[in-house]
Amino acid sequence: MKSILKAFHDAGVAAVIVGGTVRDKLLGRKSKDLDLASPLSVEELKTKVVNQNWCNQVIDTGIAHGTVTIEYWDNPEDGPSQMIEVTQFRRDVECDGRHATVEATSFIEEDLARRDLTINAMAMDINENIIDPFKGQEDLNNKLLRTVGDANKRFTEDYLRIIRIYRFQATLPGTWTIEGDASISALRHADNVWEQISVERIIEEFNKVFNTLDANVYKFLSSMWDLGILGKMLPELNQGPHSPDKLIQNPTYHPEGSVLEHIFLAVQHAPTNRNCMLNRWMALLHDVGKPKSAAPSEKGDWFTFYGHETIGVDMMKQIGDRLKFPTELRKIAETLTRWHLYVHRTPATAKNVRKLQADVKREYLPLLEDLYTSDHMGRCTSEDAKVFFTPLPIPVKPVLMGKHLIARGHQPGPTFKPILDKAFEYQIDTGELELDKLYQKGIKQ
Repeated sequence: MKSILKAFHDAGVAAVIVGGTVRDKLLGRKSKDLDLASPLSVEELKTKVVNQNWCNQVIDTGIAHGTVTIEYWDNPEDGPSQMIEVTQFRRDVECDGRHATVEATSFIEEDLARRDLTINAMAMDINENIIDPFKGQEDLNNKLLRTVGDANKRFTEDYLRIIRIYRFQATLPGTWTIEGDASISALRHADNVWEQISVERIIEEFNKVFNTLDANVYKFLSSMWDLGILGKMLPELNQGPHSPDKLIQNPTYHPEGSVLEHIFLAVQHAPTNRNCMLNRWMALLHDVGKPKSAAPSEKGDWFTFYGHETIGVDMMKQIGDRLKFPTELRKIAETLTRWHLYVHRTPATAKNVRKLQADVKREYLPLLEDLYTSDHMGRCTSEDAKVFFTPLPIPVKPVLMGKHLIARGHQPGPTFKPILDKAFEYQIDTGELELDKLYQKGIKQ
């Protein structure tokens, strides 16, 4: 980092490293991004760096806001180039809870003053001196998350900061405490998050937590629930006769207690070795139909949830629309929700495996296995269940098709579907793959 600052300095650009990069350096961990700030305007900056041999290109990523991205490539033999975002020193003029109106300033202290947390409001100069007007280093040492200045002011400037402070609590190494005024203010203003902030920005914060391997996702989701944010994202969780934290499950199978506790623990135990973020989303959504299906059990002081997987699948379109999930994610959520209980309850016979794999894409089988692991939360599971997740040598697809019926003299029309469905059902039941036998079973009345 020092060499980069020197390169800018030699080009006549007074720049400092700011934000998370400084925080991560003091924590002794690598930072994904490198952000610089400078008193120079974008035009001045571009003029000074564009002809430098280390500047591969300058990209106007946020020129209206005083930001450009520079592709820094000092020595190609040392590895790939590095994308560096450089922003002119700014100070806030006006904020509406979502966006800020800013103006240029010559003082780094004013630029740092507009940031959310003290641990993110530090800068480092070319001599590796830390500029720390708000005691961020002290808060780092104490593992304290504290806003820069008045917490109410910081959160009302941008309500997304409420989620961000809990995201940092969940993803920074160790156990972090949120300063008292910040906790109180976050609770006071939490209702504004869903009302004022775009769903894309909210989901991005969740994704950052879910994509951090060692994140305390249980703590994060519990906080989002207590603040009411998760309940607004997934109102389906409140569609039962009681709050999901009061819907106690059969203790034989769910000693952890309530539906909400089960969901949060399932997310925490989601495997991280394949697709960490996706597995955690699937664990969060897989039992979303339980509250609506809840009914008091006749066998004990708990609830039953018959048909919750079907109800959950029916809810996925509305959830996908609300949270603006991409099409593929919706398909995965529907498929895994539909079949997760089947694996728990159904013997792993050849017929049952064929039935599942006729609907579940081969590429989804590892995701279904990971959800099965999440759902069990480390408790003893059946080895037989693994058979469901092992792709059959021949994919389960209909052998008898419409073209075969036409070749046998059938006219296309409404009679096709019953024949094909009956043949495919027989194929799944028996494993039969011979075309003529499937045809005979299909046409048999």
